[in-house]
Amino acid sequence: DSGSSSSSCKSQFRFATGIQGKITRTAYMRLEDELSQCQEKLLECNLVIKRLEEQFAKVKENERKLRPMSLLEGEKNLLTGRSKELKLNTNVASELEIENLRKSSIALQKENKRLSDKLKESELKIQFEKRERENAEQELALLMGHQNT
Repeated sequence: DSGSSSSSCKSQFRFATGIQGKITRTAYMRLEDELSQCQEKLLECNLVIKRLEEQFAKVKENERKLRPMSLLEGEKNLLTGRSKELKLNTNVASELEIENLRKSSIALQKENKRLSDKLKESELKIQFEKRERENAEQELALLMGHQNT
């Protein structure tokens, strides 16, 4: 009987923001899942940032290696102009992408923290409610024991 009541049992709780709500085991598990997803997204973003930084370093290294090559003056000027334009475009695009990924990473870190805090709050609430229920059961057992005597 206690198994069926625990699955339908909803508990009152109040978020740090003051919003009152009910928490169920399903909601708790969903919060855990959302937190896990945020952590995965954060890891993916950090990997993308690392890959882009490595690619950017390779472009810089390739550019450094290309400088000593001797070209005809006209071709050299043309290539230099195009290289600068490409470098600028690549640098701007890479920096924008890295900045966007950093912003996304920061947002995911904040969301991760929010969900982690929410999960901790839910865990504490569940522990508190469990203790309350255990205390109530003990009081009831004591009352029942006194009535029988």
